[in-house]
Amino acid sequence: MGPKEVFDLQFENDNSILFSSVFRERQEFKEYLYKEFLGTQKKPNIKLFLKDYFTDQEIIDGIESNDYYPKIVREGKKITNYEPVSPFEKKYLEKHKDYYDLIFGNKLDQKYFSHNISDTKIATILTDILGEKEDSDIKNLKEYLLVENNLESKLTFAESWSKGFLKKIKKIGYPYLENALINHFNDEYINLIIKSDYIADRVVGHGKHDVDTELKEYVKSYLLNALKSPDDTDNNDMYFEFNNEFDGLDPKIVYSHFYEGLVKPQFIDTKTLQEFFIQAFENECPPAKKFRMSLNGDKKNYRKVFYKYYKNIANSPHGKKPRYVKLLTDFFEDNEYNYIYRSFSTF
Repeated sequence: MGPKEVFDLQFENDNSILFSSVFRERQEFKEYLYKEFLGTQKKPNIKLFLKDYFTDQEIIDGIESNDYYPKIVREGKKITNYEPVSPFEKKYLEKHKDYYDLIFGNKLDQKYFSHNISDTKIATILTDILGEKEDSDIKNLKEYLLVENNLESKLTFAESWSKGFLKKIKKIGYPYLENALINHFNDEYINLIIKSDYIADRVVGHGKHDVDTELKEYVKSYLLNALKSPDDTDNNDMYFEFNNEFDGLDPKIVYSHFYEGLVKPQFIDTKTLQEFFIQAFENECPPAKKFRMSLNGDKKNYRKVFYKYYKNIANSPHGKKPRYVKLLTDFFEDNEYNYIYRSFSTF
């Protein structure tokens, strides 16, 4: 099974990422997640192993069958063993044992190793914020709003939590996806956190903890405003339309990559980046006067942005390396073609 098939299988069946609807709605978001998936370390995957012995339907039918659950063997009050009660269960448990024996013996075939969506940076960030762990950010927020009576303290905590949420989401490094996740959080999660029946019916300590409806709505409003208005994000910078005639990739993904790599570290400003996209990607015509980088340290720091675009975003298209090298050498000063071509992969 190829990596794309494994990715699709995990995405559809494993609940491996929160807010999966955001990725379903926009194909470029799912493609971005897939690129992160390919960068994760391969690990043993029991589902790939079992696929050599069972069809998907056999597993579904076998587990849903009343005969699946093993018979408990007791000695007095002590449970000493479990006995399979159906041919499916017997084979299923045997294959589980074979799988773990191969792992512990370091003999599991590499074809049963796979990348994992749950190990991507995006999935890890979302789980840290919104997962079921006891120390997840969302659980801390819920508990604080339940037990704290002081309005000012609630609002201070809400502000702090919102800023922390935004800071973590921005680590994803893809502004369009970050905004989509923030908006989805606003639409789906806030009501679940602060809805009346959840809070009013909770028992805290020795008595019922009543929370005023007006207070809940005020906190909700504060969170929504904080999440919708990140104070250090220039939304105009993140939405720039251009036609990508250069390689046909989604302009939003292209723009996000170079914005994060060149504008945020202040090698160039937003205006220069936008002019670069018009010249290089839309018109495919070098400017009469090349753009200039503002050097912040080693030149490799900006040159690697172009190499990573070629390798990670465009997936190193066969025979096209010269074109991607020229994105740097034809459009930016102090970048000689032969040198950059020879050194491209070292940046």
